[in-house]
Amino acid sequence: MQLKVISYFMIVVFFTNTTFAGEITTAWELVKDKNGIKVFTREIAGSQLKEFKGITQIKTSLESLIALYYDRASSPQWIFACEYSKVLKEISLTEKYIYAESWAPWPVSHRDIIIHSVLTQNPDTKEVLITEVGISDYIPENSDFVRVPEMKGYYKFTLLNDGAVEVIYQSHSNPGGRLPKFLVNVAVVDNPFDTLSKMKEIVQKDKYQQARFDFLK
Repeated sequence: MQLKVISYFMIVVFFTNTTFAGEITTAWELVKDKNGIKVFTREIAGSQLKEFKGITQIKTSLESLIALYYDRASSPQWIFACEYSKVLKEISLTEKYIYAESWAPWPVSHRDIIIHSVLTQNPDTKEVLITEVGISDYIPENSDFVRVPEMKGYYKFTLLNDGAVEVIYQSHSNPGGRLPKFLVNVAVVDNPFDTLSKMKEIVQKDKYQQARFDFLK
């Protein structure tokens, strides 16, 4: 049990305190606070794209949120700009390689990404962490898309005393190719806000509310 707690703690520290682009240059700045969702951003040295963090609370269960996350066919319904997603390979019930395609407005090229997703749970607090790391060379590139070369982020689900779950969605990426600065600045706010807004709605469906997982404590 102690080893599991230490392993979970090390994963949390790694994913909440480091980025691939370089040293963090600014503290988190609150850029949007609406409908129970707070969005923060911060500058990352060597990157044109800010890191973002969205925080909200949802009256639901850990199981429902995990079920929604793993239902990749539903990803376009709630993940910002996602047009298609599927599991490429399932290593275990909690480790998967995921493919996703993202829409972008003309004249920007659409993106695709391969994500190595790993779910862990703190055996004491029951907190769930789903880490995401972009693996750009996992499959050959598709000429119809710009492959996202780097991405790292996570979803964190924490049970609260009032029966709600605090959801934190944090991510930073190198989207590859050329992007207009105005579009980049809009996306880092719209991404977490729209994703969490739609998550709060979609997760209430019966098929997610009734979900159960043996690997959860």
